[in-house]
Amino acid sequence: MKSDENIRLDALRAIRVEFGFVKAALKRLSTLHASAPRPREGHVFTIVGESRSGKTTILDLHEEKFASPGPRPRRVARLTLLSKCNERTLAASVLEAMGDPAASTNSRVQSLTRIPMVSKTMGVEMIIIDEAQHLVNRRNKEINYDAADAIKVLADLVGIPIVLAGTEDLDRLIAANLQLEGRLRGRIAIAPFDVSSDDSFKELRCFLRYYDLEMPFPMTGGLHEPHLARAIHSATSGLIGLITRLLQRSGELAIDDGRPFIDLYHLGCAWEELTASSAYGRSLSNPFDRLREPKREEKPQRSD
Repeated sequence: MKSDENIRLDALRAIRVEFGFVKAALKRLSTLHASAPRPREGHVFTIVGESRSGKTTILDLHEEKFASPGPRPRRVARLTLLSKCNERTLAASVLEAMGDPAASTNSRVQSLTRIPMVSKTMGVEMIIIDEAQHLVNRRNKEINYDAADAIKVLADLVGIPIVLAGTEDLDRLIAANLQLEGRLRGRIAIAPFDVSSDDSFKELRCFLRYYDLEMPFPMTGGLHEPHLARAIHSATSGLIGLITRLLQRSGELAIDDGRPFIDLYHLGCAWEELTASSAYGRSLSNPFDRLREPKREEKPQRSD
């Protein structure tokens, strides 16, 4: 039997908050998902944003919505492109994501022609290809046209929506392939929270408020208060992936510490731990230090 601490840690790590642009993106994906299959008429959709901007959060939530307990149907087939990808590895990865046990044993042509049958058998309704920017060489920006053409062929063969997610290099890939661009049915651009924009800052505070309420503590830490929201933004550059990681680690420290809420001490300690990652190195000094009072005790707010 799990201890109360482990149960709370599991609850902390399972938090998913649907809000603002995430909710809007999920609505668009659901509409796309509901579209009827149209063989020989490819449907491609892109989600573009920098690393840790929230793409994975959106994809996770959509995939969870259509998950099934058994191997069939596999309504969403999701794969992540490797940095070095060709037509055969792309086709094999798609088959593997669909649950095909023979995914890696076929040639390129056999794999591509096998995909429609496996897709129908497994009940696949959408294909999600994450890290699609890997089709563009990060160093010299050279585009992998063969693999890009394979995505176009794949879209035509299956007739179900294909979602490509990646950084801005994905836009270059689409623009450089006219046939792939012709199959584009929509694009979602994800940007970090911006404290200089009233609307964006309000959305950040709403996210922090909802997240605070979902955390497994008897009290809330007032994460949405303007001064604290600005500090969290400074610590993470407004990237939702970094914000989530910071809050999760802060929550872990608070649970381990036996505290009833997250306070500045936990946020500051979590930030110091995470600065080992270059993503957090943009802020040169601990943004929570200047908010700390001589005493560690903070004024908590009771959860509703």
